[in-house]
Amino acid sequence: MSFQNYIVANGELLQYIAFFGALVLMGGLEAAAPARRGAGRKRRWPVNGGLTVLNIVALGALPITALGAAAWAASRDFGLINQVDWFIGEGSRGNGRGGRCSCLVSPGVR
Repeated sequence: MSFQNYIVANGELLQYIAFFGALVLMGGLEAAAPARRGAGRKRRWPVNGGLTVLNIVALGALPITALGAAAWAASRDFGLINQVDWFIGEGSRGNGRGGRCSCLVSPGVR
């Protein structure tokens, strides 16, 4: 399986891993070296955790993912990244249509 296909097939799981990994890292850094002394971590962390759960449930109810939206935009040449010739990839140079970034979109999606 190619890297592009792996990302497309496991995009949601990879997003959760990246999010919760960053959350644990930032929580550990805050516990080790708090920016504000006495700011009430015991009060803030449960509220932030509740908002995280609420966001996950709300976004899970939507019928679209970030990778799905990116694939839709790339297939229609929609958005700034698809118009500017910044990225070097399979479709970005010499196609006569600007800088269509194909770094995360599998060839079958187009």
